[in-house]
Amino acid sequence: MDDWTNIRWTEAGQIADLMELPREEVPEPDMVPRAFYLAARRRDDLETALSFLAHALPRYDAVAWAARVLERLAAAAPPDPSERQALDHALRWIEDPSDEHRRAAFDAAESAAAESPERLLALAVFLAGGSLAPADLPAVLPEASLGGRFAACALIAAAHRSGDPNAALAGALDLGEKIAEGGVEALPPR
Repeated sequence: MDDWTNIRWTEAGQIADLMELPREEVPEPDMVPRAFYLAARRRDDLETALSFLAHALPRYDAVAWAARVLERLAAAAPPDPSERQALDHALRWIEDPSDEHRRAAFDAAESAAAESPERLLALAVFLAGGSLAPADLPAVLPEASLGGRFAACALIAAAHRSGDPNAALAGALDLGEKIAEGGVEALPPR
């Protein structure tokens, strides 16, 4: 039985399509998401497992997962002030996913270093839903996979900045599995 109750996809191939995996990496038809994920973990392909999970989770949950991991890593190695501001705005949006907080996260991302995990996270917030156009113009919705894609990029960048990427990726995946099993409500309090 598959205990990933928070994953709505029924086939791993659906998620692989969102990830735009190369043809040779696409799972067999009818493979369930958890089986593909576990196979990637068993072969220590942690970045693929992480990206797969970020695309499989609901957008809000993927971004909340990334934010929680970045928050933990920031406690060990504080980011620069502009990156910290981007992280803080992402955390505000998670506490109150309003359009005001989503757009504030985007503004904070603009000030953060181009490839910082915090900037990528703030962009994940902005791309997780809502219009990309200014508030006074007709809505332009982002592609559905972008929130998860940027959340995965933020997690991978943070892991590589941590000094022990494999340990950071494994810790992130352990936390992500809890979200796959029960949603962000399954996480321990901050």
